[in-house]
Amino acid sequence: MTNSISTDKKHSSLSNASGNSSKASKRLSVQDVFPPSVGSSTFSKTSSTAGAKKPTPVTPTPEIATSGFMASLKAKLSTTSDDPESYLRSQSMLSALKAGKLTVTDATQGKEITAWDSDTKGKPSKADNVAKSDWVTFLNDHLKRDDHGAFQKTMDGSYVDKQPGENAYFGKVAGKYYYVTWPGSKTSV
Repeated sequence: MTNSISTDKKHSSLSNASGNSSKASKRLSVQDVFPPSVGSSTFSKTSSTAGAKKPTPVTPTPEIATSGFMASLKAKLSTTSDDPESYLRSQSMLSALKAGKLTVTDATQGKEITAWDSDTKGKPSKADNVAKSDWVTFLNDHLKRDDHGAFQKTMDGSYVDKQPGENAYFGKVAGKYYYVTWPGSKTSV
């Protein structure tokens, strides 16, 4: 026969292997011992003891059609980099944003929108519905490949969209992946 001691201070007792005890005891869960860290992408879980806090929802990533998302997009494009290609691509995308010609697509949610500058008085537009897709299928359907099978790039490091005259970027904005297109030069490497 094996014995174990409960770690719950309120109901500490001696339990045998079959779980019988002289007092009511509470078994700790993993969440009780190792609570989720700050910034976790799930609800924080608490035990059901008296005085326990209710789950706190995590703030979701901004929706594609919100001013918050557009501010995050502009901030990402405005951040300078030591990489010359990244800098040139960002400048090209910022110019397209100011001209109202930057399109953002979230293939997994089936949404697409023409981006606007959140710092101006421009009126936000509503996101259009597009076919939902996983990113691998979407990128294979939208990006041109070179003779070696790699995605084709322009001189500024932008991808070449299959839509004639469009450059593309695939990367994270506000912690989530998006596909961004804008009119670009026809020069590719």
